[in-house]
Formats: sequence, C-alpha cells, structure tokens
Amino acid sequence: MIFKKVWMVFLVLIMFVYGCPSEKSKQASEEKKKAAHFEKGKNYYEKGDYASAKIELQNALKLDPKYEDAMLYSGRTYIKLNDPREAFIAFRKLETLNPDNIEAKTMLANFFFLGNKFDESGKRVSAVLQKEPKNLEMLFLKAAISEKNKKPEEALSVLKEILKIDNKQARALMGISRVAEEQGKIEDAEKYLKEAVANDPKNIQLHLGLFGFYIRQKKFDIAESEITKTIDANPKDAELRILLGNFYLGQRKEDNAEAAYLKAIEVAPDNIKTYMNAGGFYESTNKLDKALSMYLKGLERQPDDVRVMEPIARVSFKEKKFDDAEKYSEKILKKEPNNDAALMLKGEISALKAKFDDAIAAFDQVIKANPKADRAYYFRAFSHLGKKAVTSAKTDINKAIELNPKYVKARLLRADIFMSEQNMKDAGADSREVLKLEPENYQAKLILGSVYMSDPKEPKYAEAKTLFESCIKISPNEPVAYYRLGFLYRAQKDYDKAMANFDKALSFNPRLMDVFSNIIFLHGIKKEFDKALEKCDKQLTEVKDNPTAVGMVWNLKGKLYMAQKKKTEAEDALKKAIDADPNQMQAYYDLATMYLLEKDSDKAIAQYESILKKQPNQAGPHMLIATIYDIQKKYDLSEKHYREALRVKPDFAPAANNLAYLLTEHKNDLDVALGFAQKAKEKMPDDPAIMDTLGWILYKKGRYPSAIREFEDSVKKLPDNPNILYHLGMAYFKGGKKDLAKEPLKKALELNDKFEGAEEAKKVLKELSKP
Repeated sequence: MIFKKVWMVFLVLIMFVYGCPSEKSKQASEEKKKAAHFEKGKNYYEKGDYASAKIELQNALKLDPKYEDAMLYSGRTYIKLNDPREAFIAFRKLETLNPDNIEAKTMLANFFFLGNKFDESGKRVSAVLQKEPKNLEMLFLKAAISEKNKKPEEALSVLKEILKIDNKQARALMGISRVAEEQGKIEDAEKYLKEAVANDPKNIQLHLGLFGFYIRQKKFDIAESEITKTIDANPKDAELRILLGNFYLGQRKEDNAEAAYLKAIEVAPDNIKTYMNAGGFYESTNKLDKALSMYLKGLERQPDDVRVMEPIARVSFKEKKFDDAEKYSEKILKKEPNNDAALMLKGEISALKAKFDDAIAAFDQVIKANPKADRAYYFRAFSHLGKKAVTSAKTDINKAIELNPKYVKARLLRADIFMSEQNMKDAGADSREVLKLEPENYQAKLILGSVYMSDPKEPKYAEAKTLFESCIKISPNEPVAYYRLGFLYRAQKDYDKAMANFDKALSFNPRLMDVFSNIIFLHGIKKEFDKALEKCDKQLTEVKDNPTAVGMVWNLKGKLYMAQKKKTEAEDALKKAIDADPNQMQAYYDLATMYLLEKDSDKAIAQYESILKKQPNQAGPHMLIATIYDIQKKYDLSEKHYREALRVKPDFAPAANNLAYLLTEHKNDLDVALGFAQKAKEKMPDDPAIMDTLGWILYKKGRYPSAIREFEDSVKKLPDNPNILYHLGMAYFKGGKKDLAKEPLKKALELNDKFEGAEEAKKVLKELSKP
C-alpha cells in the first residue's frame, strides 16, 4: 500500500512538471500548424499573390491572435490589397502587442497623418526618431506635420536637418522651396528648386516642380521653356505632352494645345489617357464631333471601361444623339447600377422624351444615394412640372436652391413657376438674385421685364423697356426680347413701334405663330386688311408643311373677312382652317358665330345634315351643328351631335371639350364632364380652351388648386380672354388666394363687361374692395 501511494505521488509530480503527453503533443502540433500557415502566407506575399497570403495569415492568427510576425505580414498584405482600414487595424494590434515595433509605428504615423490626426501621428514619429534619429521617412513626415500645424520655421528646421544627413535629398529641397514660397521668399524658393534639379537632372518630378513654380509666379514663358526642355529630354513620355496641352489650354492657345494632345497620342497610341485628354480638350472647346471621335477611340482600347463610356454618353447627349446617349447610359448602369452620372443622364433623356415617371425614378435613385445632389432636385422638379405636379416641383426646386443658393437655372425655373401663379413679387425676387450673380443673364431680364409690365396699378413700362432693350444688346438675333418689346408697345397703344418689333422678331423665325398673330391683330386694329391678307398668304407658303399653323392662318384670314363683312370669303377661309386642322376649335366657333350673326344658322344646319346623309361617318359636320345649337342654347340637340361626333371619332378633342363644358354648365353632370375634359386634355394637352374647360369643371367640384393650375396655363396662352381671366379670378377667390383674385377679375371686366359671369365678377370685386 505504501509503495502504491508513493508511485501515485510520483506520477502526479511527473505530470505537473512535464504536462500530459497528449497536451504537449497538441501544443506542438498547433505551433507547427501556425508556423506552416505563416510560412505559406509569407511565400504568397513575396510572390505577389496577396489574396492567398491573406487567407494563410488569417489562419495563423486564428491559432495565435498574438502572433507578431503574422500580424506584421497581415498589415503589409492589406496595404497591397488596397484595404487601408484592415491594414490600420492590423498595425494597431501589432503596436499593442509590441510597442517597440518600428514598422507598426511608422505605418500608424502615416495613417494618422492621412486622417488629419496630426497629434497621434506626431507621437509615433517622435517614438521612431528616438530610436532612429536619421529615419528620413519620419523626418519628412515630421516636417509635413509642422507645415499642417502652420509652423513653417519648425518645418524648415527639420528639412535642413534632412539635408545634413543627405545634401542631395531633392524632396527636402522642394519642401524648403515650398515653405519659402509660402513665406513670400520667392528668390529663395526658386534657388532651392534649381538646386534640386541640378542634383538630380533626370528626375522629371523636380522639373515639373520648377514648371509649376513658374506658373504660380505667372512667369509663363519660363514655365513653357522648362516643360519643353523636359519633353525634349523625355520625348516618349505622353504624360508630359498632356501636361503641355493643359498648359497651353490655360493660356488659351488652343492650336498649340491641340498639337500637344495629338502628339501625346502619336507617342503613346495605346495609352487610353491620351485619347481621354484629347476628347476633353475638344469637348471644352465645343468641338463635340471631334470629342466623340476621341472618346470612341479610347473605348476601342478599353471596351468595358465605364470611365470612357461616361463622356461618350454625355457628349452624345450634347449632340442631341439621345438614342446613343441612352445606350451608353444603360451599359454603364448594367455595370454600376448606382452610377450618378449615368442615372442623371438617363433621367434627363427621359424628361426630354416626356417620360416623366421614368425620369423621376432615375432622379429618386440619385437623391437616395446623395441627398445633397442639387442638380437631381432641379431636374426632378422639371419632370414634376411635365406632369403638372406643381406642388412637388416647387418642393424640389426649393430644395435645389437651399442646397445651392447660386444655382442660376434653379432660380430661373422657380421664377417661371411664380410667374405662372401670378406671383410677380417672388418671380421678381428670384430674377433679381440671378442678375446679382450674372448681370447679363438674358432670361432673368426677360422675367423681370414681364414682372414690371404686370403691375395692375402702375405698370413700370420704362423699366421693362430698358430690360428688353438690354436683352436685345446681349442677343441681337434672339426673337423673344423683340416680341416682349412689341407687347409692351401694344399695351401702350403705340402700334407702329409694336409692329416694328413684331416684324423684327418674325424676321429671325418666320414660323413663330404667336408673333405672326399679333402682327395680323395690329393690322386689324389699323383697318389695314389688304396688308394683313397679303401677309397671311405669304405665311401660308412659309408654314405649308405644318397643318396646325396652316389652320391658324386660314382662321386669321376668316376673322379679317368677317371684320369686312365678306361672308363668302370668311366662310371659305374658316372651312379651310377646319380642313387643315380639324382639331382647331376656334375655327368652329368663328364659323358658327358667323352663321348666327348672318341669321343663316338653320340653313347652315340643313347644309351640314345633307352632307351627313351622303357621308354619315364624318365628325366635322356633327361638330359644326353641335356648335350652332350650343350658341342657340338648344343644349339637348347640341349634346346629341357632340356625342355623334365622338361616336364617329372617339379621340376628337374639340367635341369632347365642348361636350364637357355643356354637361358642366347645363346638365350639372360633373363626373361625366370631367371624363370628357380629361380625354380632350390627353389628346391636346397644350390647348388653352381645353385647359379652361378642365379647370372650370375642377372649380365646380371644389378642387381649387388643380383648377388654378389649369387656368394659369390657359391664361399664359390667351392673356386677353375675359372668360378665362374670370375663371382664374374666381378660382383664386374660392381657393383662398383672395389677394391674387382681384387682378384677373378686373382685367376681365376691362376687356369686356358683358361676358357671362360679368355680374358675379363685379360682385366679387366689390367684396374684395371692402376694408
């Protein structure tokens, strides 16, 4: 028993001293494994296979998280893999494990410097320099920290210390030169740079440092000489030739710049950078066809490079090659679904094609990724306007201006929105802000001039005239300012000057029908019917390929004949207007009005009914009959023929519009009326009469904001129509915008105090005038 006890004690002692054989074996195995993983990782690192090195080093660190050698190589590997975050973590752990590790301190000093944590960087620089006082990397970093901390003398001291260690250190000489230049010691700065170049004449970066110095000192001839000498010494260096091109472009020597860029291509035809720079040059000088050619040559060399596709898409868009721009944008988005430039371009193209939902979706994506993308808000506002979503548009345009108060295009768009809302005060404010930024901005002057003219109490014609005349000086070949000036003189009843300006506007673009209509209007006022008719005949030749314009001219001729009581000629002209453009409603009204004035309505109806007996599937005769019955207030018969016109031609917008108005005013069937009005709007979205009808139905249904938008758009096109002005005023009044209601109601009554609704307009005006 005693022997047994002694033996057990002996075994315990043996295990205590030497450990369990299986545990010892396990530790040895793990040491062997981690060493094997480390050696594999190290070998992979030295061969440049960094991805494999990373895996092996991670395996080693799993077995021993405090394995310093593996941690060191892990940090180095992450640097090679361009993963600074993981590299920083690795070196920080290594520093914790071994505070004396020089490489860890060195790397962390650099990381902290790049992160603008100069105190943390400086601590590590000092620690390294205590052990290695001649460590040039840390000395340079110490000088850089001093510069960042605005301690130039301290930086100079360190740089001079470097030169004591190695008096040919070009980087130190350049640093001393830079500090001297910042201190205004220009001669010293130049001296040190030249010394650096003399010590290492083949160092291109030193020559470029001297080149940049001369540019900053505005010694452009010497700068040119320096870069030219450097190119002569390195004739195959395309980068230098690109730099020379950039220099010439900055000097506005475009021919020299072009030659330099093309020479870069010649010496390095496979270097994509040469084509991209040449393309950028041509794009900046508005030679878009050449720019596109260069970018495409670049793409031939790197067919999948998104950086090349982006300028191709952009220039294609500028060239109005929208299909090509869209194609390249889609290619970019397949590779990079959140590419801002491609999404913006996709959105802009969609907006131009009136695909506003697609445009908004693209801009939504940009804004989600970058909530401060002011351009995306601007273009999304533009797209919302395309959908008549004015409230959403205003929200976005306000955000764009909040992000960038100097965004001229955004302010101009907002000014236009304010104008459409008759909010002249804010329209004027935005246009004035633009003129502070760009005193010669054409559009801002036009808007502000219109604001001055619109004052209902006291129009500021003199100020408006000055602005319009200024616009003419800025762009003497643009018709818009002449047109506005003509309108100004027309408002002042100075018809000769109005005519001169309308004629001038038309001379730049004979197809401007708004301008032409005003010219005919003035001839009519002056009873110059022969001149007016002669101009109409000439205009028919000018616009013969445009049915809408042809219809408008024939309608004007019809009005001129009616003014002269030439019934036959008027009837013929108005029928030709309808034949040219069956969708043009004014001609139907004018023809029906003429028949009623001549008391030939029954005869006219009989004539059209006889046509329908022979050719029953014609919408036009039904439309004319319905219009006559409408004027005669025979609403049941009128409704019947409008419906017949729509049966024959379901998308006949004039019939849908008139039926909608009839059902609203005389049947109070607002829901059915709204359907017809919306159908008419879909077919003819820009017709002011249809806008007015739709607005009136919305008004009757109590949907005042929507009604106001329709009336505002309608008034833009027909500013002197008393009925539309009355409708707009009433919508403002009922919609809670009483301050805006007075002006359109007053103007409506000034134009005609006998229109249907005139009494109600007077009543509302009286109420608005109460204190």
